[in-house]
Amino acid sequence: MLLIINVIFWLLVAIAVLRTVKVFIARPRCIGKIRRSCERMRYQFRCVRSPFASFFRTSEDPDIYIKTPKKDYYVRIVSSWSRRHFYFAGPYYCTHMKKAPILMVGSKRAMRVGTASQDYMNLDEKFRIYPKPKLPKNAGTDVGYILLFNPAPAEIHVAEGRRSEVVDSGGKIGEFTIYDGKQFCNMLEYGEVKRNFRFGE
Repeated sequence: MLLIINVIFWLLVAIAVLRTVKVFIARPRCIGKIRRSCERMRYQFRCVRSPFASFFRTSEDPDIYIKTPKKDYYVRIVSSWSRRHFYFAGPYYCTHMKKAPILMVGSKRAMRVGTASQDYMNLDEKFRIYPKPKLPKNAGTDVGYILLFNPAPAEIHVAEGRRSEVVDSGGKIGEFTIYDGKQFCNMLEYGEVKRNFRFGE
């Protein structure tokens, strides 16, 4: 019996480690694909922060900044460590939930905009405050704000009163347009998307 318990325990540890490694590997691969798309289109690409910085700390600075002849892109990268559901009350207040659906506005105190003054986490949820963007000094006059989800969560919900709506890749949260890595590369190469895409399409 003890042997079975030990096997199950180490199996769960191995699964958790592999999942973490997969998430960390996904980040430089995604940034590399975006960089190559920019090179093909001859856009200016700049990785402002370390590829792994947003795992641990939010920042007003972009993770990636892209300059094109028509528009600049401020890119903030958001990671989903598992297939959680993300609930946003505007682009700066978010809670990550293991279970969904739930009735909005949100989980305990998290989704009441402005009532939480700092990030917090427990076993069932993680609440995060994202600072307002700070543009680089060389920013153009026309800037597109991007929330890039890598890896993408199961679903993204945006609070509307006491209800929530699911937003897919190409949709909007405040001034931010949301994308997964694949659809963001497609947008850079082929122009603004004409419809919303389910994550992973």
